[in-house]
Amino acid sequence: MNDAGKAVNPVIRPPGTGSRARKPSAPAAPDRRVPYHGKLARALASLNRVLAGHLACAANRKKVVGHATRADRRSVLGQCLRDLHAAGYHIEDVRHLATRHLRVLAGLWETRGYSASTLQKRFSILNTFCGWIGKPDLVGDPRHWLADPGRFARRYVAQYDHSWVGQGVDPEAVFQRVAERDPVVALQLRLQAAFGLRAQEAMLLRPHQADRGEVLEVNWGTKGGRPR
Repeated sequence: MNDAGKAVNPVIRPPGTGSRARKPSAPAAPDRRVPYHGKLARALASLNRVLAGHLACAANRKKVVGHATRADRRSVLGQCLRDLHAAGYHIEDVRHLATRHLRVLAGLWETRGYSASTLQKRFSILNTFCGWIGKPDLVGDPRHWLADPGRFARRYVAQYDHSWVGQGVDPEAVFQRVAERDPVVALQLRLQAAFGLRAQEAMLLRPHQADRGEVLEVNWGTKGGRPR
């Protein structure tokens, strides 16, 4: 009742419409990760169990490898499993890797036209991995698995001029255009051009420590952490 003694019908509001109602939250972003199920999921889980104890170790187990090598190993081995399952070889435990699986993978890599350097990296990772699962002699000579063993041979003599100048590019013009957007990146490019640094070496360089007068001593971002 109100102050005059008259009955008042209560106002019933739908949930969430009151004065203190919270604003509806924004819908959650969709999960774009591709879930794996069944045999492939079990295969990837078995791979992760092996990697947990070996991923950071060098092949000779005498040192720790860098993050790039770890990422390459995880990526290549995971793709091997996905390729095998796509080809109908539903391996569930990576410890069951056998010659028939290597033959399928080598055939796929040849069909895709991988370069000699890519083939060498993949076979090297597989060889190291086979050592982890107690099959150190499974891979052997990589050329044995290829229909064309010559594809495994790497060419160390350039077939054409890969340099910017050889391709008709003016380095100084590129440096100036990059400097307009990011002067630091332009300096890194100049370091690469002047000293032959790799991209990571240029990005991680500490000039006040690297400058040795007539030489530049690079200790950061080098392959294997070796100074040069």
